[in-house]
Parts: sequence; structure tokens; C-alpha cells
Amino acid sequence: MRHNLQQLRALTLEYLDDPAQTAFDTPRLDLLINKAYQDVALEVRRRPFNLSGAATYINVPIVAGTREYRLVSAGLNVAAVSKIVKLKPDGTEIDLGDWTTIEHRDDPDQSALVYLRRDATLGGILLGLTFMPSPLSAVRVYYVSELKRLTGTDEVPDAVPESFHELIALRAALIAAINSGRNDTLQRIAPLWNEGLALLQAIERPGLRTASRSRVL
Repeated sequence: MRHNLQQLRALTLEYLDDPAQTAFDTPRLDLLINKAYQDVALEVRRRPFNLSGAATYINVPIVAGTREYRLVSAGLNVAAVSKIVKLKPDGTEIDLGDWTTIEHRDDPDQSALVYLRRDATLGGILLGLTFMPSPLSAVRVYYVSELKRLTGTDEVPDAVPESFHELIALRAALIAAINSGRNDTLQRIAPLWNEGLALLQAIERPGLRTASRSRVL
């Protein structure tokens, strides 16, 4: 079910058994929700690139002898690459093999087949390719954009599929329960979080290898 920030606030408080919002002011509640949004979105990034129902990609023309390509332009802000394919001139995709989500790092392993790094001089994200897909003219990069913080009551966490929006509230309540020592609340909602997380992690796409799975508890 689709939830905006206001609805996530209400649902988080419901999980915390605090519908009157006596223990958490709105700024603190929003901090919890945005942290939870980042956590759940990270799990989404580990899933197949088209989990949300729409493949987001850019085509990167290959230049002979060029190893790195800038991915930030026209407002595009890449947080992670979930898949790269070779692209024939007619637009046909050729899979490069099994993939895990690749997130950008300040000092990546530049011997890897593909890497992302921050450009400390000019800013932005650079895609590094240690192979030359000749005679192909381009690669297609499926990517995850950096998250925009939820601030407005009507804003929606669109980096997470609507069917998993409730996980954001669950995660926010879980963080709050851990931080405040509410063991009874923790015992009540932890199984719900783990169950929802398992459902998300169970989504696979044939032919892709996902990143290692993790559980918070």
C-alpha cells in the first residue's frame, strides 16, 4: 500500500503503541522514518533492478581508450549501479553475467570489472570499466538514484515499491524501540520486520546473483 510521510508517521506511532504521539516529537519521528527509508531502500537496491516495475537506465557511449565515464549530468545522481549490459547498435542487450549491486566508494577496487567512485576534483560519480566491449558502441547502466529526504507530509518514499512501504514504518519503530530500550515493543514488532524483510529478500530474478542477505536482528 502506498504511504506518504504523514501516513508513515501515523503507522510508526501505531507500531510503537503511541498513537497520541506522547514520546516522539515530529522532527525526531521524521529522523527515524528517513533513517528507516534509507535502510529499506538499501535492501531494494540489492534486488533485481526492475523490482519497482520500471527499469531506470542510461546509455553510456564507449570511447576507445577511455576507462572512466561520468554518470552525473542533467540532475542524475547515481547512488548505485544494479546491472550493466553490453548494447549493440540495434539496441539489443547482451548480459555481462551475474551481478550484485555496486555502490560508489571513495577508494574502490579499480581492478574490478566495473567500479564506481566519487570524483574528488570535479565532483559527481564516475563509472570505471576495466574491459572494452568492442565492437559494441555502448553499455546500458541500470542505476539507483540517491535518496531525497522526506520532508513534506505528502512526499512518498518512491525508492521503495509501494507494497513494501509498511516496512519503512516497521523499521522506524524498531529503531525507536532499540534506542529507547522498549523491550516489549521490540519483541512484538521484530518478528513482523523480519517477516517483511524476508519477503523482500526472496524476490529474485533468474540469472542474477544478489548481494549477500542480512538480518537486523
